[in-house]
Amino acid sequence: MSKFTKEELIEGFMPIIAMAGTAKSIALEALRNKDKSGLLEAKQLLLEAHGVHHKYVTAECEDDDNVVVELNLIIAHAEDQYMSAETIISLVEILLDII
Repeated sequence: MSKFTKEELIEGFMPIIAMAGTAKSIALEALRNKDKSGLLEAKQLLLEAHGVHHKYVTAECEDDDNVVVELNLIIAHAEDQYMSAETIISLVEILLDII
């Protein structure tokens, strides 16, 4: 497999940023409204983001000789957004059970 171009990485990782950001917003809105119903949508968005991420992780794992995905700021930001969305959704779920 050949290395992804910068444009391909941006095109691939920007949806992760957008979906994770939207998922965080939905989860926080659910907390503000004290309503768990939005969490299903937030989790679905996170699952879609994971699917996109999985494509690149799989490509990287399948190529033994070359680095297929070079770390850059867009990828780091996507990873950060994804992980924080996952954490926020989990915390909101717990908080909504408590309140």
